[in-house]
Amino acid sequence: MVFIPAFCYLVLHGLGFFFPARLWGVDQLYYYPPYIAAAFAATALATWIIATRYPLAADNRLARLGDRCDRPPFNGPVRAAVLLLCFFLLAWTLRVWGHSLGDSSMWIANMEIMRQGQAESIRWIIGLPIAGLEHVPAHQSLDFLVHYYAYLLLHALWGGTPADAYRWLSLLVGVPYIAILWQLARLLGQTRLDRLTYFALLATLGTLQYFCGYGESYTLMTAMMALYALQSLRHMRGTVPLWQPSLCLLAAVALHLMALALLPSYAYLLWRDPGKLGTALRRPRLYRPLLVTAAAVGVYIYISFYRFHHPPLWRAEVEGRYPLLSVPHLANLLNALLLVSPFGLVWGLATRRNRPSPDDAIRFAGWGALGPGALICVHNIAMGGRDWDLMAFPGFFLALWGLLRLGQSARAEHWLRQARLFVVPLMVLHTGLWIGINASEQRSIDRLGNLLLHTPNQPRYYQAFTRGHYYLNIRRAHYDQAIAHFREAIAHHPGEGVERYEHFLSRALINLAGDYHAQNRLREALAACAEAVQLNPQYADGFYNLGLTHLKMGDDANAVQAFTATTRLDPQNAQAYYALGMAFLRQGDRRGATGAYETLKALQPALATRLAAHLSPP
Repeated sequence: MVFIPAFCYLVLHGLGFFFPARLWGVDQLYYYPPYIAAAFAATALATWIIATRYPLAADNRLARLGDRCDRPPFNGPVRAAVLLLCFFLLAWTLRVWGHSLGDSSMWIANMEIMRQGQAESIRWIIGLPIAGLEHVPAHQSLDFLVHYYAYLLLHALWGGTPADAYRWLSLLVGVPYIAILWQLARLLGQTRLDRLTYFALLATLGTLQYFCGYGESYTLMTAMMALYALQSLRHMRGTVPLWQPSLCLLAAVALHLMALALLPSYAYLLWRDPGKLGTALRRPRLYRPLLVTAAAVGVYIYISFYRFHHPPLWRAEVEGRYPLLSVPHLANLLNALLLVSPFGLVWGLATRRNRPSPDDAIRFAGWGALGPGALICVHNIAMGGRDWDLMAFPGFFLALWGLLRLGQSARAEHWLRQARLFVVPLMVLHTGLWIGINASEQRSIDRLGNLLLHTPNQPRYYQAFTRGHYYLNIRRAHYDQAIAHFREAIAHHPGEGVERYEHFLSRALINLAGDYHAQNRLREALAACAEAVQLNPQYADGFYNLGLTHLKMGDDANAVQAFTATTRLDPQNAQAYYALGMAFLRQGDRRGATGAYETLKALQPALATRLAAHLSPP
């Protein structure tokens, strides 16, 4: 029950090495040198041998190590401080440098726009209905404001960027997050080794990536969600009052509205409240009307606000999208589960019959996983693996639910031993490799390119556009592939708004022309530039590159026309005036060259001096 799923998980990592675009949940090894894959396989094999042949000896060694850690000065606050320091140093080492995945770059750009006082140019956000805060995203208002003011502070102190704000807040919030997981493990584990197992499995969830500087705005909510789970379990044991988990849930909702999916777990928390509130709610005359009312309110909210945010049930109307009941949607969900950790769900389902009456903690974790799980199952997830952060939302409670069921099953001691000796090392390797991908800008760019090969749940034209955008603006190479994808996008575009795609195609053509110039393939460069300006007659850089090509080919008359068009579209382009002056001189038109020189003197005197040297008689 523990070994077989873990072994299958290991096999999937091997398959992900060969099919990274399809198995993006276990594709980590593809982005590392072969010796890393060999080390991964060797370590997994070694832990499997230890876990199967020497389980008691290995457990005894872990127990002795735990005993040493309990001796002064390593116990108590000192041990906690060392643990938190180790996490901070690890997160700092593996911090995210590139923000090419997901919408990170969009959030970062919007913060810079707001600091410059141009918030009105942000159009895509559904803002708060509050004067002065219309450009703050309503679905995660508190999270955005916390990061935005952190950015303002960092910028004022030493010129920090929005990416720095996300990075530092993630690192700082990651420290209490680890402390929360440690407290959860102490609360739930019966023995020292059990507590170590709980902590290690919760700490190696894929959500740990948030706390290495990821810029997708879910860090604070994830930490608050973990705190909500801890305080709720403490409340059910009678050690903290109800207002503490209630406040945590309110804070999580303010950080992101997705946290509303935790309401089923909060309803169970109220139901099992040991005080007067729980006693009253358990009376049939009260809870039955409340259930009917809650169901009616839920249906109203769904119809009014959420009905348009999930895929169609059976058939998608646009080519490229998928319906809810389809293999691509299921594959997308399974990939997200593989990325975060599948073991919680597997263990929870496998031990379902071993404990006929689960305790309150298991039921609470189950309701905590059910709400987010249902949300993700029906949500209109776009872009596949790029939206892992949204799809990973149920992962924490799923893992907690499975661990609790495993720890309270009839063979708990045996299965927990297998989990800590084999699953924990496997998940450490899995999560470490994954964090390491985003810690390297080049690896994260490579991974994004693979994810876009099979972008699900988007119209075909938009899928092609994202691939073209990737080669043009993110990878900044293989412009011929960018052009092919943009052409495909335009060919399948419904028509309205196609000018935006033509603009990107013209940019890709100019970049390709630059490559042709470097290879001295001037005819191909000329054709690319001519098509670019035909697609976008207002593209000043396109005309400039067209003029350079004509100039290099000796066609001075057409070069003059192209540079003249450039200066008309971009009157501040000093390089264009210099090139125009040189083209006039090559034609023998000193009057035209002198006119370009006079304009250039006001724009860039140094460049005007260079042109004047050519104007002087020999």
